Amino acid sequence: MCSAQDFGSDPWPNQEKQCYCEPKPQYEPSKCADEGEDCLCNGYVMFGVKENPDDPAQDAEFEDAS
Repeated sequence: MCSAQDFGSDPWPNQEKQCYCEPKPQYEPSKCADEGEDCLCNGYVMFGVKENPDDPAQDAEFEDAS
């Protein structure tokens, strides 16, 4: 599950988050879920902000969210 509870903390309170999956051996992170959704991933999952810091109308890319 893509949630602060499953990751043990909320590093960005009061902001929407999303999860990224870095599949192995590809090592190219891509969005796998919004906060509260299931992230199906065979690799490493990262939890980050959803809102692009430069354009709040856009979702953040992996580089912005981490």
